[in-house]
Amino acid sequence: MDQALTDALQAIQQATTNQQVGDQEKVRAQSNQKRTTNSSKQASCSGGSPGQAAANKTSAIQSNDELTSDEKAEAIQKVNNELAKAEKDINEAADDLTVGVVKQGGITNIGNVLVIPSVSQQLSTNLKKQRLTDVVRFSRQKGN
Repeated sequence: MDQALTDALQAIQQATTNQQVGDQEKVRAQSNQKRTTNSSKQASCSGGSPGQAAANKTSAIQSNDELTSDEKAEAIQKVNNELAKAEKDINEAADDLTVGVVKQGGITNIGNVLVIPSVSQQLSTNLKKQRLTDVVRFSRQKGN
């Protein structure tokens, strides 16, 4: 039995009026609800949805031969950061509905971690530079 529940039971026994007993029973009920919610959160987490999503994403990153070891490490760090956020939010969730929403959000955020090889990043940068050059060239042509 946790300390809060023990304290609530003791306060009920020491209460001298019906109002005090009622107040202390409410405290006890809240303590029980908090304990049940925490157990339920742990059970929800143990289903491992965000953890499983992170494990799957990490495995996919590690097996991606197009990534350098630094790119893999950076992507895995991003996955771990999203997992940590999801676990924190799950632990802070007030009820089972919120736990479910937060859990799904964590899974989505982990899945959305971008894994782009540096060659693709360089290509993207080159395309942006080319578009900018084309816009400048077009603007000059229009100005003449």
